[in-house]
Amino acid sequence: MKIRNLVLICLLISLFVSCRKNKNDKDLFSDDISLAKVLVDGKLRVGVASNYPPLCFSDGRGGLQGFDLDILTAVADFMDIDIEFVGMNWTEKFNFLTAGKIDCIASGFSATPEREKIVEFSMPYFKNAQVIVVRAGENIKTLEDLKNKTVGAQKGALGMDILNAYLKDTVKTIKTYSTIMQAFSDLRNRGVDACITDFCSVAYLINQEGNRYEILENCLASDSYVFAFKKGAVSLKDEINEVLLELEEKGVLEKISRKWFGSNVIIIGK
Repeated sequence: MKIRNLVLICLLISLFVSCRKNKNDKDLFSDDISLAKVLVDGKLRVGVASNYPPLCFSDGRGGLQGFDLDILTAVADFMDIDIEFVGMNWTEKFNFLTAGKIDCIASGFSATPEREKIVEFSMPYFKNAQVIVVRAGENIKTLEDLKNKTVGAQKGALGMDILNAYLKDTVKTIKTYSTIMQAFSDLRNRGVDACITDFCSVAYLINQEGNRYEILENCLASDSYVFAFKKGAVSLKDEINEVLLELEEKGVLEKISRKWFGSNVIIIGK
């Protein structure tokens, strides 16, 4: 019975792949059944940080909305499957993926060489930068001005890695937060002097709250956002990449980008 089920799953992959243009032939009996599982389940489960605007945040009605969510919803629609967004603590993202609770990580996952050793990356879809944000009007203009200051960042985020690697001996205190919005709230209330975060998040916040914050000119690092999959889930990763390319060609991703950013920030195919 198990052999028969495996053959049926492999046949399903074969039929699905045959409907795709420009697809390479796949080994039907590969140990990688990540795509088959998603297709059989009829659902893509995506782990997200549920308070990370504009990529993923509350819609005020008990649901979630955001740039990343719109992209992956379009992917699921193209594949004719459902999608489920699973809110999680960002520090638990790899545990959720390894345990099979989710098929994919989204909402601002930065591609780094260290992370590539433990997960599969989709093609990059967004170019980002790690920046320092302070309250407007403060006498903090350069990295040197952070000496003996209190600086915050989100746990498990690239900004925290940069803070620990390059500024730990410069700043007075490092504060960590479960979400970037908690860090911004503490910055607003003078609990910290500065925060390190993604440019896209603080740019969105400045757009929403006016000129309450300033971004230092120093860019700490540039990075790209990707969707992450369990190590070895190559068939699912490849399928998502193919769909992303097709959605870009059809102008779907540009439409989503302009909805959230007012311009086309998608880097797929560029």
